[in-house]
Amino acid sequence: HSPGPTGSNRFIPIRSSENQIFTCFLEYEDDIVRVSDILQTSVEQVPEKLKSYMETYEEMKEKLDNQSKIQNDNELKRILSESIEINNYKTYIGKVNVNNSNDAKIVATRAIKDHELDFVFLLANIETKTVLIGSRSEKSLEKIDVSSLVGEASKLYNGGASKDPSLSIGGGPAQYDDTKCIDFVTKLLKKHI
Repeated sequence: HSPGPTGSNRFIPIRSSENQIFTCFLEYEDDIVRVSDILQTSVEQVPEKLKSYMETYEEMKEKLDNQSKIQNDNELKRILSESIEINNYKTYIGKVNVNNSNDAKIVATRAIKDHELDFVFLLANIETKTVLIGSRSEKSLEKIDVSSLVGEASKLYNGGASKDPSLSIGGGPAQYDDTKCIDFVTKLLKKHI
């Protein structure tokens, strides 16, 4: 492939007005082209431009947060509908579709505190790793050390887990069959309750 434009040819004018010039700048690397926007504006307009960008950022952040909340609510509803009883304990052990480990933690915590599940084990594939979240009810399963269950499951992914006995976050970077992990945790839980 050709190396692309060099020098001042990497700047592409988009539009201009009396007070500003909007340009794109191209940076060619081995297999990608980075396109950066450059806005040149008068000194007097800097505060206004910054305010506009911050407002746009805040609006986008609010939309993303709202979308994340909707996704978490939908996942929680699904988990509740798919929960089963193991030795008379309301349980969910399975996958969850969330954006990050904090969202998985929120879903697990809400399933226990707001909806009275006794045990939750969530498996989420987030970016390049598998995140495992375990949570238990303080009322009904105080004898179960969730961190040991999550820790054992995390070893399957070459990872570890936090040591909190009632809410543990773990996982790891290695590939492992998620269904086998869910079966493994189900068997472990049945042994402990």
